[in-house]
Amino acid sequence: MDRESTPGDGAGVEPDQLRGTSLTARRGERLRISRGPGGEVLLAGEIDLVTARTLREVLEVAAGEGPTLVVDLTGVVHLQSAGVAVLYDFVHHDLHVRARANSAVAAVLRICKLTQITDVVLLDDKQAVEPPADPAN
Repeated sequence: MDRESTPGDGAGVEPDQLRGTSLTARRGERLRISRGPGGEVLLAGEIDLVTARTLREVLEVAAGEGPTLVVDLTGVVHLQSAGVAVLYDFVHHDLHVRARANSAVAAVLRICKLTQITDVVLLDDKQAVEPPADPAN
């Protein structure tokens, strides 16, 4: 079940919307979110000031499901400071982050020192999980 809503419609992210489905953040946003078989949050696209709100909602739901929170950024091509701030806010949830080793996202994680305060695994292209499909295609 894909989810689309317009900004400001007050619709939150419900846990049942994240199980084995793809979630479209909000109309016009460029972030795709799904859950992997182990409960990990799989992200693809761009995390910026607009999409960070949806990311926070999704991580709040996922963090409430268990002691460990795994966020896969291997499909993310752009990570702004708003997204880094969201990740910092979840470090106390036993946060584990995966990213492509030779990506701009990995460089941002290093520069922002996230690699020093939580578990960040940098994967080569063969190890990376395929990002969620774009529902528009």
